[in-house]
Amino acid sequence: MEDDMGGNEKKQYIIITITAIVALIIGAGIGFFIGIGQSSAVPVQNNQPISTIPIPSDIRSLTGTVESVSGNTFVLAVEPGIFGQNLSKRTVTIAGNTKVFTQKEKDSNTLQKEFDEYTKLEKSNKNTTPPTPPSPFIQSSASVSAIVPGEQVTVNANENIKNQKSFTATEVNIIVNNLVNEAPTAVAQ
Repeated sequence: MEDDMGGNEKKQYIIITITAIVALIIGAGIGFFIGIGQSSAVPVQNNQPISTIPIPSDIRSLTGTVESVSGNTFVLAVEPGIFGQNLSKRTVTIAGNTKVFTQKEKDSNTLQKEFDEYTKLEKSNKNTTPPTPPSPFIQSSASVSAIVPGEQVTVNANENIKNQKSFTATEVNIIVNNLVNEAPTAVAQ
């Protein structure tokens, strides 16, 4: 009789195990199909997912690459994923009062020293106005002729340029790539 009981227990154990495996497979299948349904709900444009980050309604600054220059205007190519293909190229006019600068990244040692000084000032500051943190860039005045095709620039305007195909810039910052003119340094081993 005890052997019979052991046989029944084994059968119950096998039935429970098979039921658990089947339930696990069914659950995984349902989860897979729910996941597929949710992933197809992501908006797509030109086979690329569209950002779900909200775009502000008032934009007064754009960063892009200078595509061409003609007289006092240039074509700025911006990332089309944010504004759509129709607004991926903007015509920027340089007026007499437009300020042009170059921005070169500071070397890490200089920036670290400035941050250390800033931290000391901040800790010792008893005033209500905190000290201004250091900028990671060295900004210098430049001429309009420094705006050439291929340059990375940030353009500022006094108006909302979110949907403008052309506008007048109040400021153009040419972003100087430090890596282009720097020789590689040797690493001590």
